Amino acid sequence: MSAMREGRFAVVSGSARSGALFVAGAAFLWSGGGLFVRMAGLDAWTTTFWRSLFALLSLLVVAFMQQGRATPLKLARIGMQGCISAALTTTSTIAYIFALRLTTVANVMTVYAAMPFLVTIVAYFWLGERVSKRFIGAGLIAMAGISIMAGGASSLRDIQGLAMSFLMTLTFALLLVHARRYPAVDMTVANVFTNLFCVLVAFPFARHGLPSPHALMACALFGVFSSGVAYTLFLVGGRLIPSAEAALLSLLDVALGPLWVWLVYDERPGRQVLMGGGLVVGAVVFHLVGKLPRRKS
Repeated sequence: MSAMREGRFAVVSGSARSGALFVAGAAFLWSGGGLFVRMAGLDAWTTTFWRSLFALLSLLVVAFMQQGRATPLKLARIGMQGCISAALTTTSTIAYIFALRLTTVANVMTVYAAMPFLVTIVAYFWLGERVSKRFIGAGLIAMAGISIMAGGASSLRDIQGLAMSFLMTLTFALLLVHARRYPAVDMTVANVFTNLFCVLVAFPFARHGLPSPHALMACALFGVFSSGVAYTLFLVGGRLIPSAEAALLSLLDVALGPLWVWLVYDERPGRQVLMGGGLVVGAVVFHLVGKLPRRKS
């Protein structure tokens, strides 16, 4: 009996370990978004168009791998809630790319780090979920951090970038709560439509003609790895570990994103951004650690 329990524990532990590695891998790939935007050197609409086109193709491959011949039927049955999910993600994606073109990656990632708090607030009003004292304390710390960072904005473009970062984070928070409210929505199908919507919205405003091979390669890497592959890893890994642990591991994106552009393009965050970002990330870690399940001894 003891051996059976030990064997079962080993399987569960192995699955949890794999899940953590998958989610960490997704966060690692997501963190390259800012770097790929800088590499492409295109305007926001053109970047959105080509990145989303490559993401659409890669996600169609994922969809066919999951659903096979049933994929066209699945796509046709997306439904109203699936369209709402796709619309929210489309808004978040476009706002993300515009934010990266307007301000530093560090600014964008710092605002994005506050996403768990926005999720909790949205869930409180939409789903009636309770708000803990720990959340209120951590949320106040995060707000102070964002205020410090916003106070260090050196130009109108920075302020606009922060506004787009907030729009990106808010719509992504709405998406996560929407997915919890309507769990039957096929997120793979919704993400296919997300990138289709992005392509259609961006096309009239994008520069016509092929970008340079360097820019095209950057958009391809952005679309395939930071969207298709990362999404697949997070989808698989997120089902093997608690949601709080997945959110905590996702903070790798916040930490690594500014690092890549600093190393490659010497894009250094200012002192106030570092101070504010440290407060936001610390508040999120404090909040999420309190939600992790306690292991029985």
